Amino acid sequence: MVADKLLEVCSDPLWATWCSYFGRPPSAAPESLLRYLGACFAAIPYENLTKIVAYRQTSSEPARSDPAAVLRGYAQRGTGGTCFALTAVLVALLRRTGLEAWPILADRPYGPDTHCALVTHFQGRWYLLDPGYLVTEPVPLPVSAPTVLQRPFNMLELVPVGGQDRLRLSTVHQGQRSYRLEYKLQAVDESTFSAAWDRSYTWDMMHYPVVSVVRGGAHYYLQGNRLQIRTRQECRRIEVPSEQLPQVIAQHFGIATQVAGQALHALEKGGRLVWPTACHRTP
Repeated sequence: MVADKLLEVCSDPLWATWCSYFGRPPSAAPESLLRYLGACFAAIPYENLTKIVAYRQTSSEPARSDPAAVLRGYAQRGTGGTCFALTAVLVALLRRTGLEAWPILADRPYGPDTHCALVTHFQGRWYLLDPGYLVTEPVPLPVSAPTVLQRPFNMLELVPVGGQDRLRLSTVHQGQRSYRLEYKLQAVDESTFSAAWDRSYTWDMMHYPVVSVVRGGAHYYLQGNRLQIRTRQECRRIEVPSEQLPQVIAQHFGIATQVAGQALHALEKGGRLVWPTACHRTP
């Protein structure tokens, strides 16, 4: 298991590696840094394939990916991570630039503390970022009234709940509103964050592939063998034959075919591969 040092400041070598992949930030101004990092993270896929592979390789023990491993995976194989891994990387990078940053937890319809994001502070104000749910533009806090965020393929609606301590997120597509999660805006320490991360290895999503990315203004989302391609105008749904999944994931998400192959093999070998009956996480 990775040592419990997941939320430290990004090291100089890791920062240099990051900049070699994405380019150096255009400005040291905090707002510019936030937008630079957000734009970079928009290219990194949400995926649980590497999480499934690591879990099986460690005899079904939680195997958290440190920021260096996540960045290395993206550079070499086009992989990313789930919300916990992506949040840990972004916290480390923000702290490297001198900004205060902390993870927060969120509740999904299927359970408490089943998602995470982060808050960062500069110039006297807190901001929300959520790389796992494609919220890569900083959202000023507190949100005192319902706020709509426009994305190329849908809208996000943020509604304060219970004062300023919670924020409910729903998606809106072609007039249909769907509740997704509720952020708890209190920062959590590394121990609490790591414990929630470890519990995620017992979730249903560890039984099938989940991959999500935005490309060319469209949102590509795979859960099990069901692919959704969503634009503002339409949502196409495609059932992918299981033997074609590695190639389809490579084509639409840019992840090396061997990664999906390893994940599917690990699930089949362990008798854990179960196709979901409905999509639960569509951002």
